[in-house]
Amino acid sequence: MVANIENDNLQITQNNSVHNSSVKIQKLIIDEFYPQDETFTRGPIIHGNNLTLRIHSFFGKHIDNIYGHETARAGRFNNTTSTILHAFNNLLNVEGNEAIQVDNETENNISEEDKKFLHFTNIISKQLLHNIGRKAQKNFLFVIIQCEHLEHGELIAIMKMERVFGVRYSEEKLTEQLDLLPDKQTALQKGAIILKTKLEEFPVSDNYREDTTAFHTRFLDRNDSTISKYFMKGFLDNSIINGNKENTKSAITQINLQLSPYLKEDYTDKAISNYLYENISYGSHTSVSELVKMVVNNSPLINKKLLENSNQDVTTISNNVFNEMLNQNSSACAEFQIETIEIEKINISDLESSGKLMRLSIAKKYLVCKEVELNITEDAIEDIDFNDKMLIAISKDLLNIEEINSILEKYDL
Repeated sequence: MVANIENDNLQITQNNSVHNSSVKIQKLIIDEFYPQDETFTRGPIIHGNNLTLRIHSFFGKHIDNIYGHETARAGRFNNTTSTILHAFNNLLNVEGNEAIQVDNETENNISEEDKKFLHFTNIISKQLLHNIGRKAQKNFLFVIIQCEHLEHGELIAIMKMERVFGVRYSEEKLTEQLDLLPDKQTALQKGAIILKTKLEEFPVSDNYREDTTAFHTRFLDRNDSTISKYFMKGFLDNSIINGNKENTKSAITQINLQLSPYLKEDYTDKAISNYLYENISYGSHTSVSELVKMVVNNSPLINKKLLENSNQDVTTISNNVFNEMLNQNSSACAEFQIETIEIEKINISDLESSGKLMRLSIAKKYLVCKEVELNITEDAIEDIDFNDKMLIAISKDLLNIEEINSILEKYDL
């Protein structure tokens, strides 16, 4: 099952631009699945040294897309004894190697490494077939790649692909080709990468701490941004890291940092985050680009001319924000549900001399959006709608007025 193929035999679609590949493929195998018949056929091992730079680059773009796409998700293995984890650990040499027996005698002339690759990739394909059943209506290709990534190190990439139609022009003739692999612009159905560095850095545990950012895999699912359960949980025994709370906080922090240089002169650095805390709808689905658009297009805060002169717009700022989020936490997502983060509170208590009998705790958000107001003057009382608010009066003699004034100044209230 080992093939020393010519590059022309591996047909792909891609545009004419060629750049250095981000991956160095060691070997790959492509199995063809027939889900309605509940079976698959194995392709030959294809070694990376038989592939052109263009083909390395083709698969490298898909791998980069799985890792960095805005709908990609991070996950981690659930079970220390799962068959699928055992297969990936062996392929990536995270565990000790097994002695592999090859049933077909004609395979005895291949290297031990190739025997090992055939054995464990077969386990992976069988696991997918078991979990997909007849859920897929069309036949598809399943690609398993062992490679070295310039940025992410050793990894296994798996991709579920449909053949696509193409037209070839050669010798003044146009001919149809019905069996091309899809390029980056064609929807890759499902893909995942399993990273050796992450398996070694965060050994699989049956008891992760809730706040850990440990992850082993990155997923992309074009059909379902929540990642199909059969693929993520059933097939790969992974749980997607739920980072809504962290994503909310990180996105607002980074948007504030990225857009602060373009604030109008009348506003302070905290104006952007204050605006977002005031206007976001907790529990709603959003994205980095939507939040950036909210600030740039809907708020009065941004000097749009300055933004334009700096060759920046919603798209470039959004990309910068998400890249910084990934730098802070590689399990970050560009799309998420807004979740209440740890609420910043302002505490007001009476003076020590008064006996410490009173303590008010007010969420900063309420002060920012004027749901609660401090330092109300007598003139302002006339403007308060008492159908919506209740007035609480506290003797100034009980309070530390300097402390309250410093709070108002600190948060620009």
